[in-house]
Amino acid sequence: MEYGCFCFRSAANTHFIKLERIQYRCLRIALGCMQSTHTMSLEVLAGVLPLKNRFWDLSYRLLIRCDILNPMVIENFDRLVELNSQTRFMSLYFDYMAQNINPSSFVSNRAHFLDTTNSTVFFDTSMRKEIRGIPDHVRPQVAPNIFYNKFRTVNCEKMFYTDGSNINRSTGFGIFNQNITASYKLSDPASVYVAELAAIQYTLEIIETLPKDHYFIVTDSLSSIEALRAMKPGKYPPYFLGKIREHLRTLSERSYLISLVWVPSHCSIPGNEKADSLAKVGALEGDIYERPICFNEFFSISRHKTLESWQTS
Repeated sequence: MEYGCFCFRSAANTHFIKLERIQYRCLRIALGCMQSTHTMSLEVLAGVLPLKNRFWDLSYRLLIRCDILNPMVIENFDRLVELNSQTRFMSLYFDYMAQNINPSSFVSNRAHFLDTTNSTVFFDTSMRKEIRGIPDHVRPQVAPNIFYNKFRTVNCEKMFYTDGSNINRSTGFGIFNQNITASYKLSDPASVYVAELAAIQYTLEIIETLPKDHYFIVTDSLSSIEALRAMKPGKYPPYFLGKIREHLRTLSERSYLISLVWVPSHCSIPGNEKADSLAKVGALEGDIYERPICFNEFFSISRHKTLESWQTS
């Protein structure tokens, strides 16, 4: 139903209702609701966007992609603006222009592969199994002991704790080490996932200045570790993902040993809690950590506006 919605999203309601009825019917079947159930209630219960909002979000994302990947589309819209076109089709573009979205000319290439079969980079997510089955309210009492027993022989100076945080739509990251601390803010838009990767990248920059040894980067971002370990990176991976892989490969060639360790968040592991506090400070008042902003990071703007519009209606 949404294929080509960029072209027909501004169609008259008499045409649009044909598609909406299909969605309403499907939701009634999926939820087991009666025919008399209010259509807006169906969408809220299912957590499914109304079609108009969904099409608006997809169309907005297309404009963001075109800014980098297909600028001719943007040029055509600019030409229509010069011709003073006032059709309903143009409303989306005027909204897009008002947001002043400006993706970096840089577009992430496929991130470099890491040869994990013969590498000095290690991934440790073993705590997932060790805390499995432990109730959430008990984990803060149990997890610190599990972590301590696993790493009690590691020199504290070799351990770096990283974390990302988002407060009031401001995003930052923090790094804690016995001798080094850091907190920075990321330019909007930025997700916590990007902040977690930025923290790992900054830590590798610190490690590069230290003597060759075995260093541990401890993070509560499982998605970051899995993305770095994955053999197939996403189509448009975040900027930091490629930079981290390059950095790890360089450090590996220089005989550094790097272990990326996952720990559960908010489980009273001291280093992780301190990194979390630093990340909050970075989000609110830290200096900007400069980076190219890939176009897909701006998708959060369209999603936020879409949800806001749905909530209002």
